[in-house]
Amino acid sequence: MIVYKIKDNKIVGISRKDENYVVKVGEFSTDTWYEKPFFNGSAVVESITQQEIDERADAEVELAVSQSLAQYKSDGVAFLRKVGAFVRRKYNDGDITQAQYKGIRVSLQPALQPLADGDWDIAQDNLNAITPPVNANMLAIYTFVKDKVDAYVLAGNF
Repeated sequence: MIVYKIKDNKIVGISRKDENYVVKVGEFSTDTWYEKPFFNGSAVVESITQQEIDERADAEVELAVSQSLAQYKSDGVAFLRKVGAFVRRKYNDGDITQAQYKGIRVSLQPALQPLADGDWDIAQDNLNAITPPVNANMLAIYTFVKDKVDAYVLAGNF
């Protein structure tokens, strides 16, 4: 059962109690946990309006969308860092030359910049517009990046 505690004709507490609970003076019980309970002087009733229900639903949808967008941005920034470190490591390990290191950054950085705003699909389009390199090491870097972006977009994470 749901117990509403009333003081000065206002609801000051709501709690769940087992069915054996004895309702005390100043308490009212019901089987319903109201969305917006109101004590009308003799009973606890629901007072939420359809407009308030609609506004709550809209707010929940907006919050979910905002959280998704924030996650896309966060993932994008993290991936940009990962790509930067990956390319730098390839250069440091001697897998690519200084000219190749600069070249891959010049082509990938503008293509991937939309990731900073969480726009994975735009980054994917940008990558698709790049002619893949012919050098095996450069192609491996391009393919690594493209595969990760494609997988993120395909998973519907954007």
